[in-house]
Amino acid sequence: MRSRPDFQSMQGWTAHDQIDQLRSKLSLKDRDRQAYYEASRRAIAKNENLVLALHAGNKEQRVALAQSQNRDEEVIHQVFLERKTTRLAMLRNTAKKAIDLMDQKGCEEAKRYNSLQHQRSMCEQRLRDLQTLLDSMELAGSKGPKDIEQEQVIRQLENRIDKMRIRINTAKNIRHTYEEILHYLKEESLVFPEKLDAMELAIRAQNKELAELRAIQQDAQLSKDVAKSDLQKQEQAHFEAKRMREQTLNEKKKQVEKQKEFAEKAEKRAQRATFHADDHAHDHPVSRLSISKSAEQIQTYEEAFRLIKEATVVFDINDIVWQFQRQDGIPQ
Repeated sequence: MRSRPDFQSMQGWTAHDQIDQLRSKLSLKDRDRQAYYEASRRAIAKNENLVLALHAGNKEQRVALAQSQNRDEEVIHQVFLERKTTRLAMLRNTAKKAIDLMDQKGCEEAKRYNSLQHQRSMCEQRLRDLQTLLDSMELAGSKGPKDIEQEQVIRQLENRIDKMRIRINTAKNIRHTYEEILHYLKEESLVFPEKLDAMELAIRAQNKELAELRAIQQDAQLSKDVAKSDLQKQEQAHFEAKRMREQTLNEKKKQVEKQKEFAEKAEKRAQRATFHADDHAHDHPVSRLSISKSAEQIQTYEEAFRLIKEATVVFDINDIVWQFQRQDGIPQ
């Protein structure tokens, strides 16, 4: 459906402008129609070329198919040249299909041939059985009852002989095995005396070694008992010596404590006497007799302290106490 010109939008335009506008639209539509026409012509030409190419390809394929069929016909004609019926039946088929059909027929013929072979073998076996039966019947008819009994006895004897032969062969094999075992035992018996002597010597050596080990064990046990008793005696002696040392040490400690107390008291008295003597010398006159007595007492105390130091071989009271504490293991 064609669109009408939009005259409302052209209001206010001059007639010349409106004509130019319409001409431009018409020229645009003409160009569009021309382009569409050219595109359609190109598509038509392309499709025509495609149709021509397809026709040409179809023609080539028909020619190739005809040639192939002609070649298949030639092959079938050459193969089935001497078999007219089969050749006429295969002319409308391709070579591949003809091969498949002939394979199928070949399999069917092979199955039929195998079936006929089996039937033939069965018939031949049946014929042999019948012939054997006929021969036995003829033989039985020609011989008397005594002959038949003799043949049975002969067959029984032959069976017994065969069984006896089997037993004899088995007995021979067993005898051969036992002979080999006997030969091996005889060879071993020749070596037994030497082995027995060697074992007796080994037993004697083991018994001798066992006796020596028992003697060593007894000596070791005696040594152990003696060492144990000596150890107990030494422990007892050590305990007694330790107890005596502790007792002596305690006595010495007591003596030292007494001497220390005596020395401290003597030192304190000497200090007090010296202090009082100085006070009396400043405050009151003291007689020479009292001073001389005090000096004699101080000298006596000093002599006693000197004897204590010589007895303890230590020249300091604190050192004496420290020595006794260290011997007793008392922490400082």
